[in-house]
Amino acid sequence: MSLVGTRTPTVEEVEKYEIHHWKRLQVKTGITSSTVTDFEDIVRMDVDYQRKWSIAYDLYLIFQTIWVVLAKKGAC
Repeated sequence: MSLVGTRTPTVEEVEKYEIHHWKRLQVKTGITSSTVTDFEDIVRMDVDYQRKWSIAYDLYLIFQTIWVVLAKKGAC
């Protein structure tokens, strides 16, 4: 697991995977997350993360995560 990366899929999700869903598993899962619940949106975001990946992008996402936590915008 990495600090930033895709969300770990559940067993139920993997059992329903179609071919394009497997691409999201090409990077390590991360501990950051989002409030998106639509699975196809999650897959799109994961593949987009892979396309944009860089150390600078990870740092940007970490700082965004810290801001959301401090502002209490992401907590339920």
